[in-house]
Amino acid sequence: MHGGRRPGAGRKKGSVTKNISEMAQIREEARVSGMTPLQVLLHIMRIYFQQKDWDKAAENAARAAPFMHAKLIATEVTMRRPDEMSDDELRSSIDIARAHGTDGSLRGGLRSGAGETRH
Repeated sequence: MHGGRRPGAGRKKGSVTKNISEMAQIREEARVSGMTPLQVLLHIMRIYFQQKDWDKAAENAARAAPFMHAKLIATEVTMRRPDEMSDDELRSSIDIARAHGTDGSLRGGLRSGAGETRH
């Protein structure tokens, strides 16, 4: 007899696939150890990587990537020369610079506060 329904054949009701039972075990390990979701994803990725299951390793790497690498977005910066600004805009720019401690001197040891140049 080939194909078709046979008594006792197939997966038993309520049985769990190997993959699901592995994931349940990993979830329990994570819960007990206090792992973060990112650590769980990386752990799963490494398991699949060691098993040379490249597709599943790559899938989990892709899921973990947003937690590790910021998504770049395009931004537009408009800069205007001081002679293109109104008096209010100039005052506002000066106030912002003062609030951030930018006094016009170069940082990083190129100039000291008293106007002396370091060599």
